[in-house]
Amino acid sequence: MNNNFNTGGNQPNYQPQQQHPYQQPYQGAYYGGYMPPNYNTGYPKKPPYAEAADNALNNMKIAPFVLVSVIFGLLCSRSFFSGETGIGMTVLGTAFYVLFCPFILGRGKKIPLSAWLLLIPEAVILLSFSLYSGVMYTFLSLLAVFAIAVCQTTLMAGCTTGRPFSLALISDVCSTYLAYPFVNIGRTCAAVFSSKKSKAPGGKKEMTAGSKIIIGLVISIPVVLILLCIFASADEMFARLISDIIKALNLSLSQIIHDIFFTVITMLYIMPLVVTLRAGYAKSNQKNDRELNASRPLDAVIVTTVLFAAGLIYLLFVGVQFRYLFFVGGNLPAGTSYAEYCRSGFFELVFVIVLTTLVIALTCMFTRHNANDRLPVYTQCALLLITLFNFIMIISASLRLYIYIDVYNLTVSRINAGILIIFMAICMVFTALKILFGKLKVSAFIGGAAAIMLALYSIADIDGCVAKYNIDQYFASNCKEEIDVIYLSDLSVAAVPQLERLMTSDLTDSVTKKKARTVIADIANTANLFEGDNNHIARWSFDRQKAVNVLEKHGITENDTSWNNGYDYWEDEWDNYYY
Repeated sequence: MNNNFNTGGNQPNYQPQQQHPYQQPYQGAYYGGYMPPNYNTGYPKKPPYAEAADNALNNMKIAPFVLVSVIFGLLCSRSFFSGETGIGMTVLGTAFYVLFCPFILGRGKKIPLSAWLLLIPEAVILLSFSLYSGVMYTFLSLLAVFAIAVCQTTLMAGCTTGRPFSLALISDVCSTYLAYPFVNIGRTCAAVFSSKKSKAPGGKKEMTAGSKIIIGLVISIPVVLILLCIFASADEMFARLISDIIKALNLSLSQIIHDIFFTVITMLYIMPLVVTLRAGYAKSNQKNDRELNASRPLDAVIVTTVLFAAGLIYLLFVGVQFRYLFFVGGNLPAGTSYAEYCRSGFFELVFVIVLTTLVIALTCMFTRHNANDRLPVYTQCALLLITLFNFIMIISASLRLYIYIDVYNLTVSRINAGILIIFMAICMVFTALKILFGKLKVSAFIGGAAAIMLALYSIADIDGCVAKYNIDQYFASNCKEEIDVIYLSDLSVAAVPQLERLMTSDLTDSVTKKKARTVIADIANTANLFEGDNNHIARWSFDRQKAVNVLEKHGITENDTSWNNGYDYWEDEWDNYYY
């Protein structure tokens, strides 16, 4: 048979090359009498985040990872899950960075500057747990330290493609902390407990170091307990030392069960979380300007019409402010003082400011832009007009708050309202810049301002400042005005040093001194400072220690509390209590 494929003429003489049996042309049911293997195994390809997690686990040292996870779990059980929010929370937050950062950053990627900057407010807020222990500080500080930590670690690990405090970052934070850790629990546990084959020729499979550590810890528990019992019975001084340690650590059977349970719960979450952060997987969720503009649902003309209609109501409201508040020339209704007028609408005004700020932000985000990727000029003018009216309302709210505090003294809620007004003013400034300069990314600036304000708030002695202001006002009036002792009794232990001034001052009359002593005892009893309750090491804080010093200095005990002395002045003064 002639295989030259030459048809004559100038056609080249084509000689086909010898092919592999698997590459032969299909000639029937078999390839030259040989059936090739089926390479379609049917196994689906691993998702990208799963491959990244597997690579992270392969490059990790499991034994030290398990050990630091056990230590962190015990710290969580003794501080967070026990409700102790003093120095224990400072140690817990610091331990997270110290123990797990070497594993998270094991990939050698460059850490963005924003992640380094967020460490500053994070460190300040963690320090605040060792300074103050008020309920408001505890809630806000816990919320702030968690919010900053999740954003900072997501940026540090490279698990996001978004900018700081952007919507893309929030989406990646939710994936990193709420989705991927639970997906990675199985592969993390498998990596800890799986067997590996010995490198020796013909060697058998052996347990990983992490498995050996866990088994060793379980076996060591009864061994340690038996040795402690034997040595304690052999030496009285050793038994007394062990007793003191058990008392300091608050150990009991219920506490041991509590520690084991919450340590395991913490490890089941923190270990796959660290694996997720080390993997550094981030899905691409960025849209170009054309796609983003096409996804905006609001028409600019309709939005502008609504904004101008709302602007007329804002203009009418601002006119009332100029008449009755900025220039004290308007006639208020009979029987209404300016202090009462300021108090009556303050919180409603703050709500309107917050709502208006949110409306402006949503308008900038969801209104369709023009060809230059800018809001139309008429929409910008409407937004700037609303922003101007919002600034006037912020000034009005500030003036109302100032008059209100001058008449009714200072409270924690009024300080919080003032801080909220300052933050809204900052947001409005950046919002105005966003309206004028469409390309300006203001989310990072607003988020950074919020982080800084939360850090400053956490280390500010709010309760102490409130008590100091009210007591100073009482002394400034030559003790002629009555001080609201009921409100002072609701403050935290940070107010105790200021109440000591009221109790020991020569200007204070005997009845007020007795009330001040009772208030100090009530605050101390609420904070569990009597009967050695302050000895728990995780609960220690600077303001609690100062309060204990005041109690010891003046011999104040639980017998000085109001209900032990049968005081009835609390009910008489309840009508004078203002929020």
